[in-house]
Amino acid sequence: MTKNVVIANPSEPPLPGMCDKPLGMSDDSIDGTVSYSSSTINSGKGGLENPWLPESDKFTGSFIEVDFQRLGFFTKIEMKGGIINGRTGYVKEVRVEILTEKNNKDSWKEVGLFKANTDVTTIEIVSFNMTMGYAIRLLPIIWEDSPIIGFEVFGCLPGQPATTPTRSPSITSGKPSTASTPTTGTEAGGPGTSPSLIPTTTGPASTTT
Repeated sequence: MTKNVVIANPSEPPLPGMCDKPLGMSDDSIDGTVSYSSSTINSGKGGLENPWLPESDKFTGSFIEVDFQRLGFFTKIEMKGGIINGRTGYVKEVRVEILTEKNNKDSWKEVGLFKANTDVTTIEIVSFNMTMGYAIRLLPIIWEDSPIIGFEVFGCLPGQPATTPTRSPSITSGKPSTASTPTTGTEAGGPGTSPSLIPTTTGPASTTT
């Protein structure tokens, strides 16, 4: 059986394996603000079936982030490439960062540099040790053709049911990358950098054009 546990006190982190819930990027139920360093015309909000693409002249240093405005626990990300305006692409290597202090843009900390997708259609899992923070950010480091990202965040937030699975989830990727030099695309800026954001509305994730 699956046991549901409500994470009510962020000072008491859930046990390993308890915090593995999709947080709603792909079904528009995410309780947070989705922001972008830039966004091309007809780019989606960043869900698995509605991916995001930065403007073509701003690939370097681009990012997409979700700010939950409350302390959450994050365990993994599902990622996928896509096709936008006839452009095809996917991210081969991604840097994940976490905001450790609420509303403090100087508190972004790197979670790790991870291998991501190997084609446009396959969903890959980027898995890491449970990380606590207020917002999560994805920065494409190496990409094929265009740095298109569709993703889902997994974890749990205070007041939400957390799930204890009956068995450990299967991890298809997520080992930290050892690559240091981009081979396709361009390396993003250093950890913690914050280009101007293009925010969307708070609540169910949506984009504005």
